[in-house]
Amino acid sequence: MKLWLPKNRKELKQHLNDPLFKNAYFLMLSSVTSAGSGFFFWLIAARFYSTEDIGLASAIIAAMGLLGMLSMLGFDISLIRFLPEREDKTELINSCLTISFIFSLALTAIFIAGIELWSPSLSIIKENKILLLIFIVFTAIAPLAGLQQYGVFVGFRKTECSFMQTIVTLARIGIVPFLVAFGVLGIYASYVSYGLTLNIFQF
Repeated sequence: MKLWLPKNRKELKQHLNDPLFKNAYFLMLSSVTSAGSGFFFWLIAARFYSTEDIGLASAIIAAMGLLGMLSMLGFDISLIRFLPEREDKTELINSCLTISFIFSLALTAIFIAGIELWSPSLSIIKENKILLLIFIVFTAIAPLAGLQQYGVFVGFRKTECSFMQTIVTLARIGIVPFLVAFGVLGIYASYVSYGLTLNIFQF
């Protein structure tokens, strides 16, 4: 099986304008950028923060990620499948976002209420009021950002927006060294700054 290569600029342009290949390339770039961002973020964090702070922050981030993933309820995949053929696209998107947001708040409340039971070491979330507020806000935003990036943008075949959203998250690498004085809160606040992109990219 021969590997196809463009013979000239015209063929390359046609290839890149093909929706299948264009969206695939932007999704690959998003994955690489996200992975690289995470790698360098933790590399820098490990350089400036204590081992205890790194461990607690990574556990809090993992908890937020789990709650966010559960809160999406599979709507990200459903949007990719059904969004292109639906006439009431806005209604579908708003319904998915609303349900996901409400479910996320419910899960977060349950998690925080019973945190001494399933993860006593993370009780720092309840003890630090600022950390508690940030955790609630960004855990609620996380599934919305995920639905937008991996559901709406892909459903609309606009994965270049998903890539640009990922690019913005690189800012957290530059933020984390300047919040060392805040310890765990500094790491977590730097990491979840990606949630602000939800307000930057509107569909």
